[in-house]
Amino acid sequence: MMLSGHTALLGGSFNPPHLGHQMLCLCALEALGAEEVWMLPARVHPFHKALVDFDHRVQMCQRVTRIFGTRARVDDVERDEQLSGRTYDTLRVLQARHPERSFALLVGSDILSESHEWYRWDDIQSMVRVAVIGRDGHIEAASPNIVLPDISSKEIRRRLSAQQSVEGLLPVAVAEYINEHGLYR
Repeated sequence: MMLSGHTALLGGSFNPPHLGHQMLCLCALEALGAEEVWMLPARVHPFHKALVDFDHRVQMCQRVTRIFGTRARVDDVERDEQLSGRTYDTLRVLQARHPERSFALLVGSDILSESHEWYRWDDIQSMVRVAVIGRDGHIEAASPNIVLPDISSKEIRRRLSAQQSVEGLLPVAVAEYINEHGLYR
């Protein structure tokens, strides 16, 4: 699925953002031809999982997108406490703010099994183009040409908490930020 003419939206808790997220930005830009990628950190998790402070996650996402120059950025649209944190509501706000843009939603194939729990999933699919990106171990519903490694924020948090190595799982700039701020210890 080519995304030329689209701004690809990558939403998530990014707790923390990892190399898989950075690779997804690269794939959207270079393999799928998206004009831009916007990372959208969630202020609250829709299924009520605990998250580190929103501002820390925004800063880490900015470090993830920095290597892409003007082709990728972080949009903190969900900072607005009036928003529910649901993808549908966030998309409506973005479409109202940027009517000139065509959006595509990037989702990992691992979350498709949860789509029945998403608020208005069918409407989301009608509102924007949905690009399913394969994640190793979950490739059945995705394009077989793009499969990203199965890197888990949960596993990264576990390793950081146990003071184990996360080498090769985080962009260096994100690992430095985590260390500077003593996150996930």
